[in-house]
Amino acid sequence: MIKKFRYILAAIVMVLAVGLSLAAQPALAQAKAKKAEETAFSRRDYRLGITLTEFKAIPHPDQQAWPNAYPVCSDEERAKDSRFDRANPPSRFVRADVIGCHFFYDSKSFGPSEAGLKINDLSALTTFLFIKADGEAEPKLFWIVTEGPAGQYDEIMDAFTAAYGKPASKGNNTVQNRMGAAFQNTTTRWENGISYIEALRYGDNIQRFQINYGFKPLMKVFNQRLAGGGSGDAKKL
Repeated sequence: MIKKFRYILAAIVMVLAVGLSLAAQPALAQAKAKKAEETAFSRRDYRLGITLTEFKAIPHPDQQAWPNAYPVCSDEERAKDSRFDRANPPSRFVRADVIGCHFFYDSKSFGPSEAGLKINDLSALTTFLFIKADGEAEPKLFWIVTEGPAGQYDEIMDAFTAAYGKPASKGNNTVQNRMGAAFQNTTTRWENGISYIEALRYGDNIQRFQINYGFKPLMKVFNQRLAGGGSGDAKKL
């Protein structure tokens, strides 16, 4: 009788445990979903929202392709050298206190040369943009721009879909080249609560795709500064 009672008690405990586990699953799922929403997208090892100091401390991940690749940023004296001009953002970005960074390596034949950053198996040029919100200690990564051959766009998008799932949106619009010929430009977008990836088949021209990684909180700061003509700190002077 005692043995039978023990079996019954064990069964009750098991049922209760299963019930509690099932009850906890929706909460766990919600917690995981919230965590995913709060995790910003990254370009390889460079996650949106990291500080400029953290960015410079991360080793370039493709050293075999570009030995000893190093970042040059527009707030450095050497960025004035024309060989590092790619690190300098447009003047209107500078007025918004944006710092640009680009990778270079020392070519034995040509001296300082641009270093790419692989996306899938493609070597693509990537620029990193930083901005410091009012009251923050240092600039943070808010925009990553990657460019590559437009003919590789569909292949790259397949890789992105495998990594991030179905896009949040996908659309087409018409663009023209300098000769007036019309082309269908595809824009594919993934996003979560704090960041997005926007991939254009044609960027500045029909030869190059462009993929923008944006950090929403600081994109808002950037757009406000562009509209207002400068940073909040500058207006206090």
